[in-house]
Amino acid sequence: MTAKDGRIPEPAFKAVVGIFFAISILATIARTAIRIRLQKKLSFDDWLLLFACFCLCAAIGLIYKSLDALYIGEEMILNPLPLEQSLRFIPQALWFEKMLDAYLCLLWTTIFAVKFSFLVFFKSLIRRVRGLTVYWAFTVGVTVIAYAFCFNLSFMSCPHFDLSARKLGPFEN
Repeated sequence: MTAKDGRIPEPAFKAVVGIFFAISILATIARTAIRIRLQKKLSFDDWLLLFACFCLCAAIGLIYKSLDALYIGEEMILNPLPLEQSLRFIPQALWFEKMLDAYLCLLWTTIFAVKFSFLVFFKSLIRRVRGLTVYWAFTVGVTVIAYAFCFNLSFMSCPHFDLSARKLGPFEN
């Protein structure tokens, strides 16, 4: 077993992520082209969706860039090395931790930008119905709070990006 043969082999991972990434990009391009052709302009929900698309592109770039570190980390979990040998991977593990936090922030931003795009679109449909407008405002508020929580989740669980983030035991100060 090599570092490229984790629980999900690297070629399969790249293929699945690449296929779904391509589908999402093509869907965004098609939707944008239809909106420009029919309405001759883009509205705020379209811009939110394009922003989500750019965030997704950045996230996919980060995950592909850090794929080697991901598979080395998985290999070290599945087949641990002696402590002396595994110490040489600490700088790469710390770098991967930073990339993972950036990746997660970009993915949460992508997900919530799509949610906000839907909310902006639905606002134009329900603006004359008072009960639905109140419900819409409540939904926007809950979504903003959920986004703030999700975006900061990895930083709340571990706010350090250096060796102080790695403790050898639960009782170490």
